[in-house]
Amino acid sequence: VRPPRLAPAPADADAAAAAAADDGAPALPDGVVGGEPESGPGLELGEREQRMVDMPVFLWRLLKQIKKVLHKKTLQPLLQHLLRNRPGATLELLDVLCAALKKEDHMDLKGPLRGALMALTLDDDLREWRAHIMCSRLVAEMEQQARYVLATEASLCMLARMAKASPAVAGWLREHAEECAWMERFLELRRLGQLPQGAQMLKPRRVGGGYVQGAHNHAFGMTRVQMLMQYNLMRGALAGELPDSYDSDDEPQALVGKRIRVRWKADKYYSGTVQAFNPTTLEHHVVYDDGDERDYIIANKTWTFVSGPLPPNAAPM
Repeated sequence: VRPPRLAPAPADADAAAAAAADDGAPALPDGVVGGEPESGPGLELGEREQRMVDMPVFLWRLLKQIKKVLHKKTLQPLLQHLLRNRPGATLELLDVLCAALKKEDHMDLKGPLRGALMALTLDDDLREWRAHIMCSRLVAEMEQQARYVLATEASLCMLARMAKASPAVAGWLREHAEECAWMERFLELRRLGQLPQGAQMLKPRRVGGGYVQGAHNHAFGMTRVQMLMQYNLMRGALAGELPDSYDSDDEPQALVGKRIRVRWKADKYYSGTVQAFNPTTLEHHVVYDDGDERDYIIANKTWTFVSGPLPPNAAPM
């Protein structure tokens, strides 16, 4: 896949980062001026390798590789090593992320936005500053792309995960309700099964010398249950009251001990408790209230937390 055209990194990227901090963002901590990345555990890069990984095109290729959670765990040390206490590197990453939001569609956005999640969970001196700068630009770019429904669903899904993982992101969403008002309108329409005015399901794709509207396979959209869970999660993030939730970016052990309802035939939901997780089979062990026990790859099941609302037309058992 050809990377988008990116502007070259500024000659003094860290001076640019300091200027960005004047635009309403928290000030850079004293002594943080950027430069070479700090050494991290198990990461030793020579001068040539360092120049390579600092290039925007390398960042683009790196983000394109984060297609699965396993890739995220493998690549997170490298990305966080590049960003640690380097404001200029954060701005370069942000340019790449905004280019991805313009170019990529639907599930292809999850890799780049997982990169944003990895950056926003980096615990360094720039954590608050990075959250402000990244949230401001990413949310504005998401709004610009909001007429593309599946891309916006994927973007908001990943933004909710960022809010779960980073208190700084959750705080930004609460403090910038006006900038986030479009999200509430979008989610409410989707909850009702409606589309925003003038919306398209997919972005136009390039064919030959022009662009055509992509065909939408409904199998790749959110199910009604997923949409309801996403609606509740994002509304909670905007209100500062995150509900119970679980997704593929969470540690599987986080679900152990939780009370859930699992969908069976005829939209009947049975309640039980997640008792264990098997890292070999990647299955969660569920003990139902009636004594039945099952092992599931939880991503393959339709389910909700007992603490959350039932999906429409669901029959609790």
